[in-house]
Order: sequence, then C-alpha cells, then structure tokens
Amino acid sequence: TNGAVAVVTATANVNFAFGSWSGGGVPPGATTNNPLTLPLDQARYVKANFYSLTPASREWTGVGTWFSTTNWNPAGLPGPQDALTIRSGTLTLTDPVGAASFVVSNGATVLFTNWYASLNASAVTVLSNGLVTHAVCNTNVVVANSNRVHIVCSNLTIAAYGAINVNSRGFAGGMYGQTPPSGTGPGGGVSTSSRGGAGSYGGQGGNAGATPGPPYGNFLAPAEAGSGAGGGNAFGGSGGGAVWIQASGAVTVNGSILADGGNGSGDQSAGGSGGGIYIACDTFAGSGTLRAKGGDLGGNCGGGGGGRIAIVYNTVSQAAAGKPAAVFSVAGG
Repeated sequence: TNGAVAVVTATANVNFAFGSWSGGGVPPGATTNNPLTLPLDQARYVKANFYSLTPASREWTGVGTWFSTTNWNPAGLPGPQDALTIRSGTLTLTDPVGAASFVVSNGATVLFTNWYASLNASAVTVLSNGLVTHAVCNTNVVVANSNRVHIVCSNLTIAAYGAINVNSRGFAGGMYGQTPPSGTGPGGGVSTSSRGGAGSYGGQGGNAGATPGPPYGNFLAPAEAGSGAGGGNAFGGSGGGAVWIQASGAVTVNGSILADGGNGSGDQSAGGSGGGIYIACDTFAGSGTLRAKGGDLGGNCGGGGGGRIAIVYNTVSQAAAGKPAAVFSVAGG
C-alpha cells in the first residue's frame, strides 16, 4: 500500500551468505542492510545477492556490474574471501563490495558510479595501464548524489603507469544562457554574457571580470569533488573528482592519482577547480604523482583554483619508512 513500509529479509542456503541488495528500489546507503526496510512511496524492485563461503580465484572480462555473474570466471557472485583479477573490460561498482585481494590488470577499468559504492579488500593493486575512476558528478549536491572512488583496504599499490584518474569528473561547468547557467558545486564560478568565473576548492579561482566561486572543504579530510567554472560563449571546465582511500597498512604510489580540473572550452570560459584526494594509511611510499591541479582558462577568463590533497599517516611508522619520493601538486590553473 502506498505509504506503508515493507521489511524484507534475505535468508541464505547452507554454505552461502547474504552479500547485498541490488536493483533500482534499494534506498541509498542500504544495500547491505538485512533485513531491508523499504518505504513504499514508489514502486520498488530489489534483488538479494548471495555468495559462496568457499574461497575462490575469479577473473573478470567484459562490461557490466559486479552482479553480472557470467562476466566472472568461474561464474558466480564474488565473496569477501575471493581473490579477484579484473583482466579486461570495465567493471562497474554500484554498491559496497568486498574481496580478499583485488588486482586491476593492464587495460582494465574499474568504474565507481555513486557516493555509496566502495571496494573493501585486504590488498588492492593497480597494475601498469590499469585504471580506476568514477562517473562524472551530474548533480549539484555535495555528498549524497555525487560520485567518488572509495577504497578500504590493508595495502594499496599503484604500479608505474597505473592510475586512479578522476580528472574533470567533478561538478560540471556552466555557460551563460544554457543548462547549467553557471559552474556547479559549492565553489562554482558565475557566468556572465561575456565571461566566466573560475571554479574554486582549496584555492580561489582566478577573477577576470566574472566572480569565481568561494573556497571550501576540510584541508585535513577533503571529501568533496571539485567545482565547475562559468562561461560566456562556451562551457567552463568541470571540477576534478574525489578519491577517498582508507588503508590500515601501506599505500605505495609509483603510478598516479589524478584529480585535475577541466580546462575552459572556449575563449570566454574559465577553468574548473582541482578535486579532492584523501589517503589515511600507516605509511606512504612511492615515486609517483598525486595531483589536483586547477584547469586552465579558456581565452580571457580565469584559471581554476587548486584542489586539496591530504595524506594522514602514522608518524612513527612513517619515520622508520623514510620520506617518499612522490610529487604532489595542487597548483591553480
């Protein structure tokens, strides 16, 4: 009945366990709740997903979501004790998922599609030419309806030429008289008929006759994506995306973690701001690149403000491990 509440319980067979709910009717953030409470304010479809309690090694090929069981070899829904390799194609994460180990191979892509999707594994490895990214933030809501890469692990390793890349995947840029008319996000730049204000985040974007957005966010724990810029006769650049990593052990980056803002697309458009990268770990190492640079101006407008990068580590462990050789940049456009 419209307005009533249904409570749905998933019960596993012997040697199996409940994993998560999928389907368009699952309330945000409730994919692992069991029982699941469903407000009947709309038609809802939900599917209970179960996994085997027997650990296995599985490889992914093709295109689909975690729940596309035929893309896994051997076929079936992975469990939290499985060793997983993303061999080729694109694996889309729509919900919180887990594994014992998780490897992104050469040429494979892992795509996060919302704020609640997360990967929880003991060891996560991104090999050379492997890619982890998230979908473009398509709303102006700061947290619940935007996107991010969210990894919870013991150890994370990004090999040389491997990448977490969310460049231009933050809040969208705008254009005068179009949709959106100005840059979106909490630091979105204003559009006028002849110019666009730059996007801001950790730093304020450039001002060349159109108002840039205000800086925002927590420098110790930058959670939000970067903001878009405005434009007069062309769309401003989008902001950089958001990366959130929680590791109990070591994070080693010999490749790159990139969250740059997008460039202005024409001579009256500004640059989007850099995005946000947050890493909590025991130790940090590697000789790679972490960057959340603002996008460049288009023509006579302003460059985007730099984003935010925070690495929170164990000071005793890090002192023993030594200083990493990685390069960090949150420069403005």
